[in-house]
Amino acid sequence: MDRVRWHEARAWRHVGLSSTWATWLLDRGSLTQRLQQISAAPVQVKVLCQYWDYPANDERQLLHLAPRHYARLREVYLGNGQQYWVFARTVLPESLLTGKYAYLKHWGEKPLGDILFSHPTLMRQQLQITQIPILHPLLKNIRTDFSPFQAKNNPFFWARRSLFYLEKKPLLILEVFLPSLKSDIGLC
Repeated sequence: MDRVRWHEARAWRHVGLSSTWATWLLDRGSLTQRLQQISAAPVQVKVLCQYWDYPANDERQLLHLAPRHYARLREVYLGNGQQYWVFARTVLPESLLTGKYAYLKHWGEKPLGDILFSHPTLMRQQLQITQIPILHPLLKNIRTDFSPFQAKNNPFFWARRSLFYLEKKPLLILEVFLPSLKSDIGLC
């Protein structure tokens, strides 16, 4: 994403990430399962949008896609039905969405982690972390969900991203941790 500096996870102490936040951002397991552990209700997915478009330049570079190469973009909230804790953006290259993975084009309101972490050939690359400003273009679909007061008090959100490979085919997942997670579980 333009103007956001991503850091390798091993540098977490140097970017101002507290050890409490680090347990969330650096966890390589299923975020959905981790959220389920803190929620009395089942974790729910609210699909904000699913569409074909060009990935952002840095997404395209990470996925080794040629310029002007379309991908399926999926943006969702994860939460407990009353609060949204995470905004997630998935970039699915066309090459992944053929054959037995064609159904991922219309994955709907199920957590993507359900398939990823149950897949025997799943490989996850190194996590990257950053603080992403609420005014960043990537967050345009969720910005209106925050009042000016909330935006002023939370001008940046912690985020992480990583590449996954299903049978050597890449996909990129970005997860932005929202202020409600911080307040609901007492993160500092």
